[in-house]
Amino acid sequence: MSQVSIRDLSPAVEAHLRERARIEGRSLSKVASELLAEALGLGQAGKKRDLSRFAATWTAEEAAAFAATQDQFSAIDGEVWK
Repeated sequence: MSQVSIRDLSPAVEAHLRERARIEGRSLSKVASELLAEALGLGQAGKKRDLSRFAATWTAEEAAAFAATQDQFSAIDGEVWK
């Protein structure tokens, strides 16, 4: 593979790249290369986005608050089903 140097990256872009690489446990080069390919439409066709970095990130309080909002969906309105 070839090598490319990217100059004048904004500090925000660099910080996001480094954070994503850290979270995913991958090299900065791999993350940047994958993001460039995706942005150019060169990614794998039909590839699903990996959402594993969001798994198990809620606190117990956040999970309980979300669960409380879902109770309304299990209720059956008898008047509607007559």
